[in-house]
Amino acid sequence: MSNIEKLALIGQALYGQSWKSEMAKSLGYDYRRIQHWMTGTRPIPDDIWPKIKILVEQRQDEFAKIKALI
Repeated sequence: MSNIEKLALIGQALYGQSWKSEMAKSLGYDYRRIQHWMTGTRPIPDDIWPKIKILVEQRQDEFAKIKALI
C-alpha cells in the first residue's frame, strides 16, 4: 500500500467523506497541503505519521467513551 493510499484509508476512517479538510484542520495544515500530498505534487512528510497516530488514538478514546454509553 502506498503512502497516498494509506493516508486516504486513515483519513476516511477518521473523518468520513470530508476527511481532507478535517484532517488538515486537526494537523494544523491548509487543505491544499493535503491535496498536494494526495495528488503526489508534494511528498507526504515522514514526520506526519506520528501526528496521525495521535489522531487515531484520540478517536479511539472518543469511540471507547461512546461505546460505553451504548
